Amino acid sequence: MADIQRNQIHETAIRGYTSSADCYERARPEYPAALLDYLTDTFLLSGEQRVLELGAGTGKFTRLLLRSNSKIVVLEPVPPMQKQFRLVLPSTPLLSGIAERLPIKSQSIDLVCSAQSFHWFQVTNAAEEIHRVLKPHGKLVLVWNVRDERFAWVRRMSELMAPFQGTTPRYHSGEWKRVLESLGLFSPLQLVQFHHCHSASPELVLERIASVSFVAALDVKNKTRLLESMRQMMQTHPETAGKTVLEMPYRTDLFYCDPI
Repeated sequence: MADIQRNQIHETAIRGYTSSADCYERARPEYPAALLDYLTDTFLLSGEQRVLELGAGTGKFTRLLLRSNSKIVVLEPVPPMQKQFRLVLPSTPLLSGIAERLPIKSQSIDLVCSAQSFHWFQVTNAAEEIHRVLKPHGKLVLVWNVRDERFAWVRRMSELMAPFQGTTPRYHSGEWKRVLESLGLFSPLQLVQFHHCHSASPELVLERIASVSFVAALDVKNKTRLLESMRQMMQTHPETAGKTVLEMPYRTDLFYCDPI
């Protein structure tokens, strides 16, 4: 990875996603079909629209976008994630790039989107670049799949993970949002939410936890300790005990705004 890219990517993201890219692809949930309907209807996605996806990872969100028939440009900076992306979407063009320095012409993009990744960016620089490449009537769309903590066993998972997250940037902190809205480059963020479930075995749920950046970056001792505590919780919690298939509840948060 070029030094200029590495210096602008959080070290936990590099270490975590370098070691867990295959786990990320296996265990992370897909996005709800209703999300594509909303994107298509609201932002009029079609073959004429040029869409830029930032921090594409293994292409989970890309697969949804491709169904819109839009012209997709995809960036992902972490080589193991790029490798997984190409295994799944070998014919989709993929650029190695970062949000803070986009290899894209000014005012050439109709829609910039980022799924599961915007909180990792250096928001001020990334927002300036996104503003530069968007057409005057373009849109910025930010998406996160998050565990639905209305369910007690899911809340318990988050409680077990919390001591290990340290200073890792998180969507839940809202820091990305405070910085973005303070810049005056975009209109106020609008939020739309979708609820869905991901059917998975307890072992796949553990892989999902193992794919979280700060968990993947842990040393072997602490990672083993955390995952074993998760296993014991699922074996004994009244909502999950004895089940061979778990319905992992998710909420998809979609934010959008306009350049001003």
